[in-house]
This record gives sequence, C-alpha cells and structure tokens, in this order.
Amino acid sequence: NGRFVKDELPAENMKEEGLSHATVILSVFTVMLIFMAVMFAGVMTGRVSVYYYVRNNNVLMLLSWMLVIFGASEIWDRAKPVYISFLAVFAALILMIMTGVDSRILDKNDRTIRVGAESFLDIYYFNNEFNKFVGDVNINDIEMLKYFTETISPTLKGEDGEVAVIGGAVYTAWYAKLTGNDKIRAINDSVTLSGADLSDSRYICVQKLDIYEENKDIIDTLGEVVYSSERGLVIKNGE
Repeated sequence: NGRFVKDELPAENMKEEGLSHATVILSVFTVMLIFMAVMFAGVMTGRVSVYYYVRNNNVLMLLSWMLVIFGASEIWDRAKPVYISFLAVFAALILMIMTGVDSRILDKNDRTIRVGAESFLDIYYFNNEFNKFVGDVNINDIEMLKYFTETISPTLKGEDGEVAVIGGAVYTAWYAKLTGNDKIRAINDSVTLSGADLSDSRYICVQKLDIYEENKDIIDTLGEVVYSSERGLVIKNGE
C-alpha cells in the first residue's frame, strides 16, 4: 500500500499544481476584465486612446487561450467522451464542407436560411480576407506620412474632412495616429470612393493598394500630385 501511495502522489501533486496555475490565471483574467472595463469607460469619455484599449485585448486573449488549454486538459482527465464528441463535431463540419453535403441539403428548400457548415469557420475566413484587404504598412508609407506631417499639416485649418485618406483601414488608422489628425475622411473601399464628395478636402493621401488600382483613372485626376512614392501619393485637390 505504501508503494501504491508513493507512486500516485506525484501525479496528484501535478494535478493540484495545474489547478493552482489555472486559478492564478483565472484571477489575473478577472483583474484584466475589470481593468478593461475601466479602460472602456475611459474610451467612451474620451480620456483614453482606443489604441491602448485595444492593445490590452492581446493580453486578455492570451489569458483566455491559457484557460482554454487548462479546461481542455481537465475535460480530457474527467470526461473523455465530451472531448471526443467535440472533436467529432469539428471533424463532421470539415467533412461536410469537403463533400458539399450541407449545400445539397440547403438546396432542397429555397426557404431554408443558407447557413452552411463553412459559416462556423467564417471568422478565420474574415480575418484572412481582412488582412489581405488592408495590406501592410511599410517604411514607404511611414515616409509619406512623415512628409505630410512636416510639410502639409502646418498649413491645415483643423477642419473635419479637410484631408481625405484613401487606403486600407489599418493605413487610415496609422495616418490618424502618426499625424495627430483624426478629422479625416476615411475611404477604405471603391464603393465609398464612388459616392464620396471630395470637393472640400484640400489634400488627399492615397495608399497604392487594390482600391487605387481599381480607381486609378479617377484618383489620378483629383488634382496635383505633390508627393509620390512606390506606395502612395499626396494629392492637392484641384477643385
């Protein structure tokens, strides 16, 4: 009996240690949630930058994943059928997507809400498409914004829409951050550009990505190009 207890103690200690770690992480997670709530209140009242609020989400996500890992480990130890059932459901979704059986089921009735198996994975598709759409911000973008800040920003009156920024959402956010001007007319897609009235925008910053390539003929006629690089343009409105 003594030998049995001796052999089992390390495993029990490891489990208790794992639960202790999970408790610590859960405590930190709770504190972070409270902190984020305070930060959110600051954002809503204009006392805290959205940038610093969003950055804390990375820590919160890391803690969430650690809790998920601890939870998955506990489920595996205490209720393997639940764990196996979850994996089976996920495998079934993948199988349905690969075989197209969900589409054939939906096609049987036109009144069926068309939510196929791939809808459960749309978050990953969205993230991939979003990252492709907004593009990266590289050194040439930064150089253009530096030029804008040093040369053009001092001449601005600080009016809403005085500057239009055509480019990805990340680029327009970087523009606002680096130039200190958030009173911009942000244009992130061709549809918005087609309906935009740029007559009261004195300057237009353009990031040379898909939106520029799709509307090159229109953008190139907006006015005089006062700055140009392989990644973007600064246009002085001709109107």
